[in-house]
Amino acid sequence: MSSPDAVVAAETATELSRAGTFRSLRHRSARLFFFGLFVSMVGTWLQFTATSFLLYDLTGRATDMGLNAMFQFLPMLFLGAWAGGFADRRDRRVVTLCTQASLAVLGATGPHWPRHLAGGLCNVVSPGHYERDR
Repeated sequence: MSSPDAVVAAETATELSRAGTFRSLRHRSARLFFFGLFVSMVGTWLQFTATSFLLYDLTGRATDMGLNAMFQFLPMLFLGAWAGGFADRRDRRVVTLCTQASLAVLGATGPHWPRHLAGGLCNVVSPGHYERDR
C-alpha cells in the first residue's frame, strides 16, 4: 500500500506539471501570439490543401499534387536552419519588413508565376520570418 504522503506528493506533482504546461497562457501577449499563430497555421494548411486540389482539378494528375507538396516544403527543409541563423544576426524589424515585402511582391505577381514555382518561392522567403519569430 502507498503511504498517504506519497499519494499527496504524486497529486501535487501532477498539479504542478499541469500548471507548468499552460503557464505562459496567463499572459495576454502570449495568448494573443498563440491564438494568432494558430489561426495563421490553419490558413497556411488550408491554402496548401486548396492549391493541391486546384492542381489536381486543373490537371487531373496526382503527380502534380506531389510536386506541389515537394516544392512547398523543400525550401523550408533545406533553408530553414540557415535562414534562422541569418535572421538571428539581423535586426528583427528589418528581417520582418523584408520578408513581408517579398511575400507581398510574390502575392501581387503570383498569377504570372507557375504555381509550383510561386509556392516554392514563398517558402524560400518565409523561413527567415518564421524562424525569427520563434
